[in-house]
Amino acid sequence: MPPQQVSKEFENSSPLLVDLFVPLGISCGFRPDYDILPTDDSNRDFRQSRIGGGRNALPGEWPWTVSLQLWDNPFCGGSILNSWWILSAAHCFEHDIYRSKHLRVEVGATILEENKEALEVKEIIIHPWYGIWYFDQDIALLLLATPIQFNVLKTPICLPPAGNLTYDDWHKCYVVGWGTLNHNQNESHKYLRKEEMVLIKFKTCQDWYYTLTLNMICAGYEEGGRGSCQGDSGGPLVCKYWKDDLWYQVGIVSWDSGCGKRQYPGVYTLVSKYVKWIIKETAAVGNPYVPEEHREAKEKGEKAKEKGEEVLSANSISSQQHYLSFISQSYQEGPIFE
Repeated sequence: MPPQQVSKEFENSSPLLVDLFVPLGISCGFRPDYDILPTDDSNRDFRQSRIGGGRNALPGEWPWTVSLQLWDNPFCGGSILNSWWILSAAHCFEHDIYRSKHLRVEVGATILEENKEALEVKEIIIHPWYGIWYFDQDIALLLLATPIQFNVLKTPICLPPAGNLTYDDWHKCYVVGWGTLNHNQNESHKYLRKEEMVLIKFKTCQDWYYTLTLNMICAGYEEGGRGSCQGDSGGPLVCKYWKDDLWYQVGIVSWDSGCGKRQYPGVYTLVSKYVKWIIKETAAVGNPYVPEEHREAKEKGEKAKEKGEEVLSANSISSQQHYLSFISQSYQEGPIFE
């Protein structure tokens, strides 16, 4: 069976990306398009342009990041769990207006004004304990009315695996979003921006925030100057895990006290605390999030190799027609930080 054709977005910009194909399965936490983008002068300039303490993101660099919009106005971010479910923050939906039938999820975007793929939301699930204590349990799930058609610009993020992992197990952490440049602005930025973050240990951050709970994690810099802002809420804090070099969502943008102010880092919902809740809630509604499904991509790739079919990794692409094999993960539920 031939692989499914999924993307021709860049066929006019580079012969390397003409007729890009993927196998039947797609893995979480892998960026197939970004890893093979050409590094010509225009892309190099794009990488280096700075916006409000962050940098512009390239197409396909953060393919799991989505924009939540009301009447085409972005107000929060989110991330793709699977083809049906979006992960975001509960505080994005505190007011009923944001739960209206006009809510849309824009997927596959880097520059908002240039992407019009917006999906309707069928149901919103807010954590039942949200609001009992200052931004604790700040997590929400959105069930889409129609599924996302994955391609190189739209792929799911991995959720944290099991094990007694420490802060040192994560590296290259980034927060991503279309939020404002500072707290004095009200309008979201049209470019998706990224900012590298440092995870801050709980006891250190607790000295700055007395309202911190064990369901939260801090990221940023003691000296300030960089961090998430208004409009970034609900978006992902992602890190690479040293064992498999895939991207995992460690946090959800929740709150802060000044958009990069000194000794006031961003506070994020600690996703590892909620993986079981996500599995349970999505299973109860339908089209469940099943972490094991990501293993299928790897298994299909291995079977294809056994049959003698051509399966190439992203790093070995050199001709006009390509096949990508996606790396996958073995998943077990468990906490990330103790």
